[in-house]
Amino acid sequence: MPSTPSTPDVAEFVARLLKATRQNTLAWEPGEAENVLAADLGHDYSARIAEVQDFDNESHESDHILTLYERDQPVFSVDRRTLGGAELTAALDERVEFSYAVFSELWRRALLKSRRVTDHLEKVNKLLSDRIVTDDDVPF
Repeated sequence: MPSTPSTPDVAEFVARLLKATRQNTLAWEPGEAENVLAADLGHDYSARIAEVQDFDNESHESDHILTLYERDQPVFSVDRRTLGGAELTAALDERVEFSYAVFSELWRRALLKSRRVTDHLEKVNKLLSDRIVTDDDVPF
């Protein structure tokens, strides 16, 4: 696999991927393995995030590896060990103390998206809003 590009470019990639996922404009699907989620980025590019065992074997929390693909060939991979909080803070324009938090959030949001949880919640919340009585509707 080619070497990881310069840190600001990688941080920008991760930041844009997270922003698109937060805005629900990026569709995530289950990947080829149970611990992998994939998003089609267009023009033969895709992103895959894998949930893996803690790199340091010191925590019950999982780590994550994000890989950019072109035509199913890996271009580069990045994780919390190769990208620091300072670079992500600059790219996201928000304080990131530990890069682990960004990769973890991306995984959680992608997982919810791949399971269509956000779509279901949006529909159910609309249904529930029709059942909520406002002060103007209360007859007493």
